[in-house]
Amino acid sequence: MIRAIAVPDELAKALRSAHRELLDKRAGTATKIGIAAFALETVEPWLDFHDPMAVKIQLAAVCVMILAATFFFFTAWGARHRLALFTFGYFVCVAGFEAIVFHERAFGKAYSDGFPLLYAFYCVLIPTTVLHTGLIGLAVLLVTALPEVWVTGEIGRLFIAATSDGTAFAILLCGRHLANASWEREFIATRLRSDFVSNVSHEFRTPLTSLCRLTEQLAEGKIVDEAGRATCYGMLVAKSHELRELIEGLLDFGSRAAKADESKFENIDPAELVTLVAREFERNALSRGRRIEVQVSGNAPLVVGDRIALRTVLWNLLDNAVKYSPEGDTVWADVGPESGCAAIRIRDQGLGIPDAEQPYIFEKFVRGGVAKRNAIRGIGLGLALVQLIVTAHRGEIRVESKVGKGSTFTVLLPAASLR
Repeated sequence: MIRAIAVPDELAKALRSAHRELLDKRAGTATKIGIAAFALETVEPWLDFHDPMAVKIQLAAVCVMILAATFFFFTAWGARHRLALFTFGYFVCVAGFEAIVFHERAFGKAYSDGFPLLYAFYCVLIPTTVLHTGLIGLAVLLVTALPEVWVTGEIGRLFIAATSDGTAFAILLCGRHLANASWEREFIATRLRSDFVSNVSHEFRTPLTSLCRLTEQLAEGKIVDEAGRATCYGMLVAKSHELRELIEGLLDFGSRAAKADESKFENIDPAELVTLVAREFERNALSRGRRIEVQVSGNAPLVVGDRIALRTVLWNLLDNAVKYSPEGDTVWADVGPESGCAAIRIRDQGLGIPDAEQPYIFEKFVRGGVAKRNAIRGIGLGLALVQLIVTAHRGEIRVESKVGKGSTFTVLLPAASLR
């Protein structure tokens, strides 16, 4: 069973916009096909009943449908209400069909078996929500069953309609649900891949452009004094480190996507590891001069894990804390025991993460609105990689954040004695 898709607000807006565009396109196509098919169907009432009135009813319905199509294609109002106009034309078709059945008293005959086909036309060509499509199906059942009950006086015919046409309608409705879910998943995947490629291109282009300009200036002898050269060399080192981090991030995510290699696991003191990584990060250009304050409370238990992988977790969390704290000068790394686990908390007093975005930040390729609005570098893989590694270590990662007050990421790793 395909579950409902939950997406961030920004992506949900893009999804709704794309869905409206698809509806407009499909509604236009369905209108052309529907009018042509229904006009050709004027022959069928004559073949079935040899009654000129049946043909007149069909032609009258076709004329109303053409009038609705004129508004649909040639007016600004119609362009804004295409789904409503198409649905109106569809019910004109259904009503015309039922009027012939009613006029000829053809209840329960072969001619009246065409309603599931009409509903299939709507379900297949118009990708509306399941609720909307279901209400259309219910309306069609009532439009086609109530006249028969009124004429025959047999209320049981409602049950017969519900079990015959209703079964076909239910199957078509399930198909609509599966098609909608499949389309939404494909759209979301395509959009995220597109955003990822755009982010990666931008992130690589920035340091590469700087590297090219600095090396060209040095090669052409435009910087002659030693102080200027030293500054350029320092900038080259910084940009090289930035580029290396980007490449390593991509490679790490690909290599960690597979199951963790437990042959590399060893006993690790979390307090010692956090202290070493914090000092290493402070020396790196990515820290931007921020101070990493390590606080150890209590005796955090030893953990079993891959030292290099856990270093990647801490490095990514520290890097995020620095990136999202443009005004702060300190990031905190706390280590201590919690519920039989070693708890590592990386805290900042930066921009924070909106509540609506927090459930999605660990998904790959997802970047929040805060990052985009503040032009914060990143490719949307850092936290996804963190969660992947923590999960492989049978641990858990949590986030607590308030907009404008900062974020706290907590990594819980089971004690070595519990594994």
